[in-house]
Amino acid sequence: MNSLLGHCGHVLDRASVMVGDTTCSDCRRAPLLAGIRAAEQSKRQAAADGNEWSLFIVALRQAARDGIVHQNDVRPLIRGRIYHKHIGPLYTRAKAAGVLVELHREQSEDGIGRNTHHASGVYRLGAA
Repeated sequence: MNSLLGHCGHVLDRASVMVGDTTCSDCRRAPLLAGIRAAEQSKRQAAADGNEWSLFIVALRQAARDGIVHQNDVRPLIRGRIYHKHIGPLYTRAKAAGVLVELHREQSEDGIGRNTHHASGVYRLGAA
């Protein structure tokens, strides 16, 4: 069986050949998928910008002891209330904004999230 190459340089699938298309399915879908990914990223950013950020800041303040925040203490306060893929970016944003200043790392106690093999941050609440 001969492989037909489209003008994209990839092997055309059977459906593409049958309809006379000269572009493979993957290349035809690429712009659509890129648009979907961009929309999802925008939606995640919007969620992190609004309610989740406010909730995160409140949790940081509640977990603070003498101005020190242990990530292990914050986790139970936000679990199920902030989408798990937003938590890391929220910490990054808080450090960039001066809300948190990282002091050191300690062993994670997050057995529920299966993160006990990672280190968790210990932070000082910043002035911002």
